[in-house]
Amino acid sequence: YSDKDIEQNIEYSYWLEIINFDNTKEVFGPRKITLNSGEDIPNAPKMTFMNTPYPNPFNPTTTISFGISEGGNVALTIYNIRGQLVKTLINENKRAGFYYKTWTGKDNTNRKCSSGIYFIKLKTDNFVKIDKVMMLK
Repeated sequence: YSDKDIEQNIEYSYWLEIINFDNTKEVFGPRKITLNSGEDIPNAPKMTFMNTPYPNPFNPTTTISFGISEGGNVALTIYNIRGQLVKTLINENKRAGFYYKTWTGKDNTNRKCSSGIYFIKLKTDNFVKIDKVMMLK
């Protein structure tokens, strides 16, 4: 497991729960971790990128993974074939690091989108990439 959204000088507690084949459970933890001020963010990518969304075609969800090499404003948006904004997944400042976001095939008003081609756009201060996905119902 990788926690992609940690902040400096905050203590985080992690537990691991294992469910065995016979439905018994084992719990390990807590493990406490703090990223101190001045430490580098673990595993920050050397360049900003967006991987091809997976799965593609999809029904009803697809996952977009990306990496940000420098902190700043990040916008991850979905557009329809007409170029109209369908969904804003992210529009906020992010630190350098690896991220992923799942699109559930719904628009900004939480209505299900129809089958068709959509465009996923990742935009940072110094990077823009657009990928095409297809939703099949």
